[in-house]
Amino acid sequence: MGLEIVELTLEVERTFGIEIPERELEHLRTVGDWSACLRAVLPGDLDGTAATTPGAPVAISDAELWQRLRSIVAEASGVSPECVVPSARLIEDLGMG
Repeated sequence: MGLEIVELTLEVERTFGIEIPERELEHLRTVGDWSACLRAVLPGDLDGTAATTPGAPVAISDAELWQRLRSIVAEASGVSPECVVPSARLIEDLGMG
C-alpha cells in the first residue's frame, strides 16, 4: 500500500470518526468502493438533524458523505474534485500508489 493511500486512510478515519480494518482496505480499489465501505459503517442522517457524540462515528447523509470523501480523495491524490468519480481507481486513474 502506497503512502498516499495510507494518508487517505488516516484522513478518512479522522474525518468520519471510524477505523477501517486493514483486511477491508485490501478490497478498496475505487472511490466507489470507499464510499460503499463508509456507507456500510456510518449511521445515516436522513433528516439532517443528527447530533454527534464525541468519539462516535459521524451521522451523515449520502450526499454529504460523497462530498467529504470526494474532497479528501482529491486533496490526497492531487487531482481536481471533478476527476473523483465512483469508478475512479485509486492507483490506476488517480495515481495513488
